[in-house]
Amino acid sequence: MSDAKYAMTGATGHIGYPLAQLLEQSGEGYRLLLRRDPDYLKVFTGERVRGDLTNYESLLECFDGVDTVFHLAGCISLGNIPYETVYNVNVTGTRNVINACIAKGVRRLVYMGTVDTYEETPGEDKGPISEQSIFYPEKLEGDYARTKAEATNLVLAANGRQGLETIVLQPSACVGPYDYNVSSVGVMVRMFVGGKFPLTMSFGAYDFVDVRDIAAAALAASTKGEPGSAYILSGYPTTIDEFVGMLCAITGKKKPSFVMSKRMGYLVAPLAAKWYKMRGETPLFTPYTVRKLCSEQRFTHAKATRDLGYDPMRPERSLKDMVDWLGTFETPQK
Repeated sequence: MSDAKYAMTGATGHIGYPLAQLLEQSGEGYRLLLRRDPDYLKVFTGERVRGDLTNYESLLECFDGVDTVFHLAGCISLGNIPYETVYNVNVTGTRNVINACIAKGVRRLVYMGTVDTYEETPGEDKGPISEQSIFYPEKLEGDYARTKAEATNLVLAANGRQGLETIVLQPSACVGPYDYNVSSVGVMVRMFVGGKFPLTMSFGAYDFVDVRDIAAAALAASTKGEPGSAYILSGYPTTIDEFVGMLCAITGKKKPSFVMSKRMGYLVAPLAAKWYKMRGETPLFTPYTVRKLCSEQRFTHAKATRDLGYDPMRPERSLKDMVDWLGTFETPQK
């Protein structure tokens, strides 16, 4: 195999594409671990290694001789994927990545976690959440959050094992262009642009961050940051009504007149979850997402700004670029 400085899992994901762009621009050799090689990745010249997180031998091949591994691949589930699959990818797969890094003498592993691994703070007086050094799966809701918390603990505990340095990045909800595989936020934006999201909400807020800012932080983390540390990559807290208002301003569409209340949201969510499951579609509105929106968690990215130079863009720009991108790309072949 050719010389490569970097290796990455998860190139087909929302964050993977902009990180692959940065690796391409770096002038350094890099490898992509791929289960499939879709047309939209053909623009990248990096070496391909066919395999996946459950194929340990393919990881050894991909990581051979590299300095830094970016582990982005994961299984996002809102209750629509069997637990065994989620666990096998997020926990067993991450354990395989760690062991392969150690076996191949990789200097640094940059792992893409999530802020979903932080327990919701009870009560009304909620200060901004900052980084933890250990996570508690048993206190979390949902297979995705629990398995990502377990995997995060594995990565942090692996720091220093036979010289391996580990960094955990924890982004909030991803927005921005290159959403080829259609995230849950991407479903909402596509529905709105297509005139199929005829409502706003009087409740709920979340923190949104651009995938390009996350990718830049990942590349910075390959040389910066304290080994064995987690870094929250948050953006700007935004209510759902503000989010819809931004989309209206960007698209020129009239703001929906129907406003869903919190009580109605809790009543409708179970039915919506069954509807998504019946149609085999990416869940957007479920009891879990309603509870998550109502938690209105706030995060601080001060540590990432200090150590990684992290400076997230405003959600207005991210959404505009996402809408513009949606208007120009052709749906890739799966």
